[in-house]
Amino acid sequence: MPTLTKFLGRNGQKAPTQINDAECTKCQPASLQMFALATSAPVDCPAPKCPLMSLPVTLSSDSLVSITFAAMGVDTHDTMTPINCDVDGNPCAPDGSGVLFQYPTVCCDTRSFTWIAMVSKGTHTVNISFGAVGSAALTESTVFNRTLLVQAAPI
Repeated sequence: MPTLTKFLGRNGQKAPTQINDAECTKCQPASLQMFALATSAPVDCPAPKCPLMSLPVTLSSDSLVSITFAAMGVDTHDTMTPINCDVDGNPCAPDGSGVLFQYPTVCCDTRSFTWIAMVSKGTHTVNISFGAVGSAALTESTVFNRTLLVQAAPI
């Protein structure tokens, strides 16, 4: 018989508790929603912040969302390439910062990162963009073969 693992809070701690189907009369099977976008078109950034990918998603319930961005790239000056993620303008990272990809100066290598966020039911847009290092333009980095995968598990 399948079981459902549920986390119950006790005194500020979370302990897993297993509930079997016979005990659960209102349990609904979780349905994972997936959204994806891919492109091989190269892009670089002539300004302090430039869009890389945007993906509209419609969530059927409040969800724990996993957002994975991957891209092949090259950087002619061996500098770090800041990558930002936001959902409707709200940063994906809890501290509001992005991540740094370091691409090689000789073509090419692939980097990826996964953000985790709580997102409410409804229609949203997941955005991935080049970040900025101060006010510097990011013309040193070119990325291509980009993918964006969003997976949402209802909570």
